[in-house]
Amino acid sequence: MTSKENRTYPEDFINKIINGDCLEVMKGIPDKSVDLVLTSPPYNFNAGSGLGDKYEEGFNDSLKPDDYLRQQIASIQEMIRVSNLVFYNIQMIAGNKDCLTDLIGIFSKKLKEIIVWDKMTAEPAINENCLNSQFEFILVFCDNNRRKFDRCFFPKGTLSNVWKIGKNTAKVTDEKHSAIMPMSLPLKVLENFSKLDDIILDPFSGSGTTAVACKELGRKFIGIEINSKYCEIAQRRLAQEYLFT
Repeated sequence: MTSKENRTYPEDFINKIINGDCLEVMKGIPDKSVDLVLTSPPYNFNAGSGLGDKYEEGFNDSLKPDDYLRQQIASIQEMIRVSNLVFYNIQMIAGNKDCLTDLIGIFSKKLKEIIVWDKMTAEPAINENCLNSQFEFILVFCDNNRRKFDRCFFPKGTLSNVWKIGKNTAKVTDEKHSAIMPMSLPLKVLENFSKLDDIILDPFSGSGTTAVACKELGRKFIGIEINSKYCEIAQRRLAQEYLFT
């Protein structure tokens, strides 16, 4: 489904991977009609890697800091508008470091929790004199920033804000995708913060891991992805009889 089609919510959104700009597509989603957002935006990786610009279909992974910040502010604002709870996964790298710290300040009144995803093995630094990176942030946004969750499904004292989940090692597809989320991560979010038939939105859907996790657990999903190649990968994964776990 492309972003140019006229759609009605929810019929043309639910359980679909929509090929389009997430800011444009989310305009068609009513306020607070989504139970949870789970996403991982582009990290602006090449802006600070020294490897040169990287242009994918529909987006540039080497934005100027101010442009990247504006893009992410607008995206997070829409996520908070349409949903009750947002899980926003991002790794701090040279290309987004200033933006990430700015976002934490800008959304301080909406920042409910910071989860540290410990990937258990470190990624070697590209540049000299830099620490290897072993963790990513999951910023949790909500209309109120009280640490108490209004809606969650884990017993008191059983869930930490440091999650030890290894990096993805499964071969999901023969086609290149630079950052496929391990299935254990969306499954953990969904099992603890959503229930059967909830509507889950991933506005940066990539290869569709959030959508596959939703199908595995009986949640409804809306996936938005600007790159048509990644949309095709997601559709093929969703079409498989046996899903990755």
